[in-house]
Amino acid sequence: MTDYTKNLQGADLLLLYRTKYGTTKRYAQWIAEALNTEAFEITRFSPGMLESCSILLFGSSVHVGKIKGFSFIKNNWKTIKNKRIIIFASTGSSKITSKDNAVLKASLPPNISQNINYFPLPGGYNYGKLDFTDKLLMNFGPMRKLRVKAILMRDKKSREQLASLHQATDWSNKEAINPILDFIRAVPNSNMTK
Repeated sequence: MTDYTKNLQGADLLLLYRTKYGTTKRYAQWIAEALNTEAFEITRFSPGMLESCSILLFGSSVHVGKIKGFSFIKNNWKTIKNKRIIIFASTGSSKITSKDNAVLKASLPPNISQNINYFPLPGGYNYGKLDFTDKLLMNFGPMRKLRVKAILMRDKKSREQLASLHQATDWSNKEAINPILDFIRAVPNSNMTK
């Protein structure tokens, strides 16, 4: 079996991620670089990878108010429930609010979510790269509300927000991973240094 955690100076960490548009992958690569380990896309996952880790770091994104890919957590809960579980997710917004922290509870049942350390991260958004389903959701959700305000109420701010939704934005930044790194380094027996 491959030692997926060989560069962590004694800490057994497995870094898995799923990405759709690339922001989560960027965060996973930054974390892997900082911890001197490798990030594995969830498509490369095999159950044997979980055996050798005591810390599972899972990255994904927030989509329609829930963290994507949690079937992985649910399906492997019996194997991972006694491990330190850390989840990070790119949110698609520039600032993290208390609303972003509530996403974890909306994504998993209480018996699982209470055992997870969650770190929402600023994300990105590019309407031009969205797939058909995501464009449909945007057009019938946030964009529809803004259109109504912009046209019927002649609201200037809504017109500006609507126009900005068609522009690519990227709020991801390397400094955003620092709380995750600090948390991992503070885990007992992690032996990780800055």
